[in-house]
Amino acid sequence: MSGVKKSAVALIACGCFNPPTLMHLRLFETARFALEQQGFSVPVGLISAAHDKYGKETLIGAEHRVEMCERACRTSTWIRSEDWETRQSGWSKTSDVLDEYHAQLQLKFPGISCKLICGSDLLQSFNTPNLWSDEHVINILDKHGVVCIKRKDFDVSHLMDNHPILSTRKSGVILVDSDVTNDVSSSSG
Repeated sequence: MSGVKKSAVALIACGCFNPPTLMHLRLFETARFALEQQGFSVPVGLISAAHDKYGKETLIGAEHRVEMCERACRTSTWIRSEDWETRQSGWSKTSDVLDEYHAQLQLKFPGISCKLICGSDLLQSFNTPNLWSDEHVINILDKHGVVCIKRKDFDVSHLMDNHPILSTRKSGVILVDSDVTNDVSSSSG
């Protein structure tokens, strides 16, 4: 690889982080390692807590969730918490959040791409009626991309083969085998 400039990638995790867990941070480390093995550099990871108006009844206030995210990643040299999403007038679609962070990161890392990092449960939610618009899924896959950490006993390949948008945009998804068993889903329930 000497003489070849690697593409820079920022990993962006969007969610409630109610609270952030070690497994959230582990997703970042697993994805970063896998991307570096493929020749990418990953200089930054962002945890973006959802706005209070996301609509989840048990959601604690954004101020507290952002503080927990900041504390969770305070010893990391490359992962940090961002509060842009919580400072908006309402809940922001993931596609819009990725667009915003992409624009912000261009100032420090010109040419960097932003990829949504998630577990296979979030990818599966693309099938949930009225949750994701086709326009937003297409923007996420075509403009940014997804790094999906696969979960045990979940056939992500089958999902991608049978989803009307994912099946035609598989190059927008990087699948990564998990190095830790995690059957807990923060996006369900």
